[in-house]
Amino acid sequence: MTLRVLLADDEELLRDATARLLSRELDCTVVEAIDGGRALAELEADGYRFDLLVLDVDMPRASGIDVLSAVRSVRPEQPVLVRSGDPRHRDAVEALGATFLAKPSAPHALLAAARRLARRCERPGPGQSCADLS
Repeated sequence: MTLRVLLADDEELLRDATARLLSRELDCTVVEAIDGGRALAELEADGYRFDLLVLDVDMPRASGIDVLSAVRSVRPEQPVLVRSGDPRHRDAVEALGATFLAKPSAPHALLAAARRLARRCERPGPGQSCADLS
C-alpha cells in the first residue's frame, strides 16, 4: 500500500517540486496544504491518519510548529519532518520529537530524511496505515 504524505508549505514552487519528488521517489500519495491552517484542516478531516508529515515552519494561519504541537497531542509517534530556512527553529522542532531539515536542502537530503521516517510506517497488513501502528 502506498504511503500517504501531508506536505504543508506556503511557497508554491517549492511545495510543487517537493510533492513531485516525494511522489516519484517514494511512490507515495501527497496531499498538499498551502498553509498551516489548511494542514490542520486536512489532518482533522483525515483523522490524523497520514503516514508522514512534511511541514514548513513559517506559514500563514498556523506555523509548522503549531501544526506539530497539535499533532503531538493526538499522535505522539507521528513521523514528522519539519523544514525551515531559520536554524533557530531546530531546538523547538526536535523538542517536539520531529526531524529538522534546513531549507534549502538538496533533494537527496530531503529524500533520505523522508525515507528514514517512512520506515517507521512499515505496515503489517493491507488497509492499515502508520496510524494503526501507533
